[in-house]
Amino acid sequence: GQRRLTTSWGYNGGPFFTHDGSRIVWRRFDERGLIADIWTMKLDGTDQKQITTFGSMSWAPYEHPSGQYFIFASNKLGFENFELFITDAAGTKEPVRVTYSDLFDGLPVPSPDGTQLAWTSSRSGGGAGQLFLAQWNHQKALDAHRASSLPVRPSSMTMSRPALAKSRVPSALNAIAEMPSCRAFHAAVTV
Repeated sequence: GQRRLTTSWGYNGGPFFTHDGSRIVWRRFDERGLIADIWTMKLDGTDQKQITTFGSMSWAPYEHPSGQYFIFASNKLGFENFELFITDAAGTKEPVRVTYSDLFDGLPVPSPDGTQLAWTSSRSGGGAGQLFLAQWNHQKALDAHRASSLPVRPSSMTMSRPALAKSRVPSALNAIAEMPSCRAFHAAVTV
């Protein structure tokens, strides 16, 4: 049989199971369809928890196999500029930016062992998305998230682009992902 799990106004979609299969992570749009946040729930639809309050379109959430954080895409920095971010699984801290590109970075999926990250990006030009693969450093991701030390707060919905860009967090992202032939991860990639 089938069972409806969500009943909120607005679009609910893009569901994935967490690493242990105990929860579902998905995106929930507001009633106007302009803002989407990341949510989790138990498999029976109970215990729905909002993970992000980013004030932008956040979607394509995927849990790292460690179960400690989600990797997702968001256009926090501009309507057409989707970047990858990580946030703790409980949603208690401000998300940390992972990619640095003026174009699209999205649809992230870690390998089953958590040592690689695949995602779609238009960073190579031509307008079409291409698949990219990088080595993922789980410990550096945890360190970067700890360094953010910013609790989630309502004002995060109005955080400006300069506030994100001047954060001390990007410098802590060195070597989260290592991809020899791609410059777009900026501080997160060893070139």
